[in-house]
Amino acid sequence: MPEKEAITGIILAGGEGRRLNHADKGLLFLDGRQLIDYVVEAIRPQVKEFYISANRSQELYREFTANVFSDDEAYRQNGPLGGLATLLPKIRTEFALMVPCDTPNLPADLVQQLAVAFESDSKLEISIARSDNQDQYLIALMKTSLQEKLVQYLQIGERSVKGWLETLSWKRVELRTVNGALANINKPQDLRSYIASPHKLKPDSEK
Repeated sequence: MPEKEAITGIILAGGEGRRLNHADKGLLFLDGRQLIDYVVEAIRPQVKEFYISANRSQELYREFTANVFSDDEAYRQNGPLGGLATLLPKIRTEFALMVPCDTPNLPADLVQQLAVAFESDSKLEISIARSDNQDQYLIALMKTSLQEKLVQYLQIGERSVKGWLETLSWKRVELRTVNGALANINKPQDLRSYIASPHKLKPDSEK
């Protein structure tokens, strides 16, 4: 199982927020805190350091880390894989933990759970989270050596995360989570649902 010092976090915050009136999702407020704040709090103890992929509001995201980068020009139209392709070459650890900026209640042992898959398969390249019978393709632990395969995939004009996974050695990991832990904030009603259901977020005493 990879140690904390062998893992760099990648927070994907480069989306256009089309279903949220083009809002910058990571900077939306939930119970008085920005979504990115919940994500950073969850992954910081689990990784050596973390990077944020953001194509706007970079100065605001730099309040959380100096490692904030917009997509390289060559990857601008490639969605989340563009952010990943931009950041992987900057990482010096063997593994990267990828998470989206709009999942405010990630497990405190996310890395540990995803890493178990690597213990039984020496050829495994990436493990992805699964919860409530749904794959979470943007919550994954991967080997950073995947950069070359990712670039090759993008160069043929593809951009589907699921499609890229199918070219790799990968496994799903059914996560043990609290209620609603992997719910994403994609639409205004998602945010309202979280606000109306505070039990889905850990109380301050548990953070």
